[in-house]
This record gives sequence, C-alpha cells and structure tokens, in this order.
Amino acid sequence: MGKVLYIGASSMWAWQFTKAIYISRMRGYAEFVSMQNVYNLLYREEEREMIPFCKSEGIAIIPWSPLAVGVLSGRYLVGDRLVVGEKDLERFRPGTPDYRAYIEPPENAEIVRRVVELARSKGVKPSQIALAWLFKKGVTSPIIGTTNPEHVVEAVESLEINLSDDEARYLEEPYRPKPVFGHR
Repeated sequence: MGKVLYIGASSMWAWQFTKAIYISRMRGYAEFVSMQNVYNLLYREEEREMIPFCKSEGIAIIPWSPLAVGVLSGRYLVGDRLVVGEKDLERFRPGTPDYRAYIEPPENAEIVRRVVELARSKGVKPSQIALAWLFKKGVTSPIIGTTNPEHVVEAVESLEINLSDDEARYLEEPYRPKPVFGHR
C-alpha cells in the first residue's frame, strides 16, 4: 500500500476525512499522510476535531494561511483596531470570508496586539511569533505564501523561537470561536 498526500481538506469536515481514510484502508488504497487545512491564531476551529483526529492517526498537519493572510504580521494593527488600507480592500472587502474571519471579530485585534507585543519583547517579527506558536501546537510544516525571499528566511528562523506554555496561553486567551468556513 502506498502513501498519498491529501490536499485541499479545508472544505472537509473531520467525519468526511475519517470516512475517506476508512474507505482507503478497506479497499487497500494509498493512505493519507497529511492534512492541509486553515489554522492560525485567528482561526482555530480545526482544534475541535480535525487536529486531534490527525494527531491520533499520525497524519501530518500542514496548514495554509498560517499568518491569516498577513494579519498576524501586525501590518493592519492601528492602535487597538485592525484597519484595512485602500490597497488591501479587494482582499478584505467587508462580507468576504477573510474579512469576516480575520478583520471583523473584535478579539482579533487583541490577539494581534499580543503577537506584536511578544515579538517586540523577544526581538523578532510578529510573523515569527505566529509561526512559532504553530510549531508549539504540533504543526508539521505551515504552507507559507510569500513573494519575498526575506520572508522565507524569517520563517526558517521562527523554528528557533521557543514559546513557553504561559506565552502560548497569553496569545490564545482572547480567542473566541468563529463560524466554520470553507466546509460543505
């Protein structure tokens, strides 16, 4: 029996993935070895079922949008609010899934503020704190979309950042459950 990488599971419920694994095992198909889902400090709904399931089955977690489409970089934080500039209005147009998940929830600004604060105290970039948190949570490898080689270097450097349990709780504490998006 071979191994296969599963891609595009952000539109899948845990029960659907469980069923796919059951069928693949029952019929002798290639096994799933990884789950590609949305997971970051601002969208943690996968912690309810999918991530525990993947860990129990030894399935790698490789989330996309680990920086919440750039929101966790701190660039949208103005004072105590998340503010979208003119050049980013297409991506974060009110009513879009990214706007509803990352900009609209009032607690997200506090989470980003804490990411920025912790980054300053450690002398690193906010994006590195967000990635270090993912590694602490057991993510195998985040999918980092970048147009800048410096961002790749920063991502690799984030592997050297160790967050304490207290620091992780500090970042997580303001989070509030969000509607699940992308599932059918």
